[in-house]
Amino acid sequence: MGAPTLHQAIVESVAQHILSGEIQPGEVLTLTWIQEEYGVSRTVARETARVLESVGLLEARRKVGLVVRPQSEWSALHPRMVRWMMQGGGHLAELRALTELRLAVEPVAASAAATLATSEQREELKALARRLYQLADRADSQDFLEADIRFHALLLEASGNPIFVSLKGALAENTARTRRLGADAAGGCPDGDHRPRPCGLAGCRRRSGSGLPRDGCHARRPAPGVGAVARRGSGPFTCRPSVTCRPSAGGRPVIGGPGRTLD
Repeated sequence: MGAPTLHQAIVESVAQHILSGEIQPGEVLTLTWIQEEYGVSRTVARETARVLESVGLLEARRKVGLVVRPQSEWSALHPRMVRWMMQGGGHLAELRALTELRLAVEPVAASAAATLATSEQREELKALARRLYQLADRADSQDFLEADIRFHALLLEASGNPIFVSLKGALAENTARTRRLGADAAGGCPDGDHRPRPCGLAGCRRRSGSGLPRDGCHARRPAPGVGAVARRGSGPFTCRPSVTCRPSAGGRPVIGGPGRTLD
């Protein structure tokens, strides 16, 4: 990504003022304030306001101005918002929130993908899994990052759930920013083993020989990049506990409780 343009720099500056609390919800900004504060034209000020409105930070009200919206109304999963939150002082809280989202979503996506993925998607997932293993010793490289992001995006696509698919941009930004923050986005603990660990889809190669799990239960394991959860105990990160899988009364796989440990 190249250097930000003047317009992008102003958008990010105003956004950080809001995200940090320097500008509080309910406060009113104006295009004139943006012009005078940053020494830009009316056109640039208007475009800045438009972008901030698009992510829910501002609301334009006639005869009032640009009103800062409460945090509950922000578009928290917009990739821009994820990037800005990860750049600010609350990046650990943002990392924790997004990691918890991934821990909730990706095992379910993997379970669905295990049965719904097309043959093309399955082949690409296997190829990406092999690529991640090959790059395990270069987990901080751009090549690994690109393969990691594509693997997670394809996992969501293969689930067939359009809501999961809509999370691709936010989780890709999370993966990239986590790497820059020094947390291991490849599935290990930042203070321990940094080698990527197999997820349900990639890791079942060792068990079934196919490179993909034979059932949804096998797949219900957080994919690479969701192994480090946010602050708990004395350190900033900790590894997730083992995940267990057992059949419910209705025969559908569920997570937790006594049963076969997938680790």
